[in-house]
Amino acid sequence: MIRIDNLIKEYQPDFKLEIPGLLINKESCAGIVGNNGAGKTTLLNLILDLIEPDEGVIEINSISNKKTKWKKFTGSYLNEDFLFDFLYPFEYLTYICEFYNISKNELLKRLELFKDFIELDIIIQNKKLIRHLSEGNKEKLGIISALIINPQLIILDEPYSRLDPSSRVKLSDIFIYYKNNIKSTLFLSSHDLPNLVDVCDRIILIEEGMLSFDELISNTTFSSLTNYFKSRRFPGE
Repeated sequence: MIRIDNLIKEYQPDFKLEIPGLLINKESCAGIVGNNGAGKTTLLNLILDLIEPDEGVIEINSISNKKTKWKKFTGSYLNEDFLFDFLYPFEYLTYICEFYNISKNELLKRLELFKDFIELDIIIQNKKLIRHLSEGNKEKLGIISALIINPQLIILDEPYSRLDPSSRVKLSDIFIYYKNNIKSTLFLSSHDLPNLVDVCDRIILIEEGMLSFDELISNTTFSSLTNYFKSRRFPGE
């Protein structure tokens, strides 16, 4: 689903992302972890063609990410900049769905999947503009906006970061639903190791712009990651 070859992005004077090769298979769920500044968000921005690489090739379903065809089957949310905060939540989701020929009735039907994740009245009744939502509900809306189109590929940056514990558990269930029922491929960046290990079948670790390890989830993955991060110093030390 995602293929990366010889990818380089450098920010002078002190950061360089260098990914010689990476392949994310269809209908898999891969999690990317790393300390702040490791290059996780940079990598996601490069995949989504939001920033230009210095070198390298990125393909999504055998389509160059410089083309636009892949956008029709990709749902993504990286941060609040993706939201139109001057709209009401339902207006925003309706706007997105119009691009995918999803009717309002179908949108309402699909929102039922998220009724335990967010109070649907917050979305449907249009009582508050997006800018007036809580930080947690903005995060939930952004995630829903990426998933509501039932995409083949889902790319999310720190989806658990602003959620309470109950919402994190429910979000993990939603991810598993998309992986098993919609047959989506998920690529998730997160600092939340327990939830990531529960949801993903593969973990990729980036350290100072380089792939440190890449392995399938096993019974020892969480303890290995925990021990790894316990041993790390703060950047620059």
